[in-house]
Amino acid sequence: MHFSKRIKFYLVGFIMGLCVVYIILINREGTGWMPNDRVLLRLNSTELVMDAAMQCRLGCHGVTDDDIYKNLLQNGDVKFEESQTQAEPKVYVVEAEKEGEENFKVTFEVSDSTSHIIGVERVGKVVECACD
Repeated sequence: MHFSKRIKFYLVGFIMGLCVVYIILINREGTGWMPNDRVLLRLNSTELVMDAAMQCRLGCHGVTDDDIYKNLLQNGDVKFEESQTQAEPKVYVVEAEKEGEENFKVTFEVSDSTSHIIGVERVGKVVECACD
């Protein structure tokens, strides 16, 4: 078999293999295997708990429940350099955008079945709050 026929034979098989892989993986979300996605998935799968003082602090920073559930836990960026991933319970800092405003960070303390919000801050902005 000539070299050009071998190349054609190889390319036909390679392209068919790509098509099979594409068909198999087309319905996958593609998330869940990167570290950021795994942390957000874990936060979404646990019960979110916050006390009254933290709800007040969230209000002072202008962070609503929708901001946490829709922006932060769906599209947030986990700041691993600020998080304590080796501690127990684990502490994760997640940053998200709020349209037209500064980004905000929320700190979660994650155990097996619950995630406690233990901190909130605006990136690049000092917010005075009467709750502290």
